[in-house]
Amino acid sequence: MIFTSTFSKHGHLENTMSIAIWHPVWFNSNRIYKLLIPPADLVAKYKKGWINKNYYTLVYNDQLKELDVVRVASDLQGKILLCYEKVPLFCHRHLVSDWLNQNGFECEEVSEND
Repeated sequence: MIFTSTFSKHGHLENTMSIAIWHPVWFNSNRIYKLLIPPADLVAKYKKGWINKNYYTLVYNDQLKELDVVRVASDLQGKILLCYEKVPLFCHRHLVSDWLNQNGFECEEVSEND
């Protein structure tokens, strides 16, 4: 199983991997999974309102299609993938979760109680 969450909730745990462009200064930079980091210009355009969620999703899903999902899932088994956006806000980690699930690898957001 692979999980998703935010830096603020689970960034202190050892079994975490960042999939964000930027990381808190306290986060261990050895735990970054670069293949799932969205392009900085895509994130900037979305944050500035220059593109909408649908366009962001289309571009990011194209990035995911280029990856070997079996390798990614193997690399990330038992990990919590981190970025910043709180649920229910739109975030690329949810796109990653959907991609993994659609390809037969379980991935879900860590529950509030964990």
